[in-house]
Amino acid sequence: MKYDPDKHNRRSIRLKDHDYSAAGAYFVTLCTQNHACLLGEIIDKEVSLSPLGRIVAESWGWLKQQY
Repeated sequence: MKYDPDKHNRRSIRLKDHDYSAAGAYFVTLCTQNHACLLGEIIDKEVSLSPLGRIVAESWGWLKQQY
Protein backbone atom coordinates (compact mmCIF):
# COMPACT_ATOMS: atom_id res chain seq x y z
CA MET A 1 0.00 0.00 0.00
CA LYS A 2 1.40 3.36 -0.98
CA TYR A 3 1.73 6.01 1.74
CA ASP A 4 -1.07 8.55 1.62
CA PRO A 5 -0.56 11.43 4.09
CA ASP A 6 -4.30 12.12 4.12
CA LYS A 7 -5.01 8.58 5.38
CA HIS A 8 -1.76 7.70 7.16
CA ASN A 9 -1.24 10.68 9.42
CA ARG A 10 0.03 8.88 12.52
CA ARG A 11 3.60 9.53 13.58
CA SER A 12 5.76 6.53 14.47
CA ILE A 13 6.94 6.36 18.08
CA ARG A 14 9.64 3.78 17.27
CA LEU A 15 13.25 4.66 18.01
CA LYS A 16 15.15 5.17 14.76
CA ASP A 17 18.29 3.23 15.73
CA HIS A 18 16.72 0.49 17.88
CA ASP A 19 16.72 -3.14 16.68
CA TYR A 20 13.15 -4.26 17.40
CA SER A 21 13.96 -7.85 16.37
CA ALA A 22 16.28 -8.25 19.38
CA ALA A 23 15.09 -10.02 22.53
CA GLY A 24 13.73 -7.74 25.19
CA ALA A 25 10.84 -6.89 27.45
CA TYR A 26 7.92 -4.90 26.15
CA PHE A 27 5.01 -3.20 27.89
CA VAL A 28 1.69 -3.68 26.15
CA THR A 29 -1.50 -1.78 26.91
CA LEU A 30 -4.87 -3.17 25.88
CA CYS A 31 -7.76 -0.74 25.61
CA THR A 32 -11.42 -1.59 25.18
CA GLN A 33 -13.88 0.56 23.29
CA ASN A 34 -14.88 3.56 25.42
CA HIS A 35 -12.55 2.18 28.14
CA ALA A 36 -15.29 -0.20 29.29
CA CYS A 37 -14.34 -2.60 32.09
CA LEU A 38 -14.91 -5.82 30.17
CA LEU A 39 -11.92 -7.98 31.04
CA GLY A 40 -12.39 -8.40 34.78
CA GLU A 41 -12.17 -6.67 38.11
CA ILE A 42 -10.00 -6.50 41.21
CA ILE A 43 -11.53 -8.16 44.28
CA ASP A 44 -9.57 -8.16 47.57
CA LYS A 45 -6.35 -7.19 45.75
CA GLU A 46 -6.72 -10.13 43.32
CA VAL A 47 -7.56 -9.97 39.62
CA SER A 48 -10.75 -11.81 38.76
CA LEU A 49 -11.04 -12.24 35.00
CA SER A 50 -14.40 -12.17 33.27
CA PRO A 51 -15.12 -14.80 30.59
CA LEU A 52 -13.91 -12.27 28.00
CA GLY A 53 -10.81 -11.60 30.08
CA ARG A 54 -10.03 -15.33 30.17
CA ILE A 55 -10.28 -15.43 26.36
CA VAL A 56 -7.80 -12.55 26.12
CA ALA A 57 -5.43 -14.24 28.62
CA GLU A 58 -5.59 -17.53 26.72
CA SER A 59 -4.98 -15.76 23.41
CA TRP A 60 -2.01 -13.90 24.88
CA GLY A 61 -0.60 -17.23 26.12
CA TRP A 62 -1.05 -18.73 22.68
CA LEU A 63 0.85 -15.83 21.12
CA LYS A 64 3.68 -16.36 23.61
CA GLN A 65 3.96 -20.02 22.55
CA GLN A 66 3.85 -19.17 18.85
CA TYR A 67 6.34 -16.33 18.88
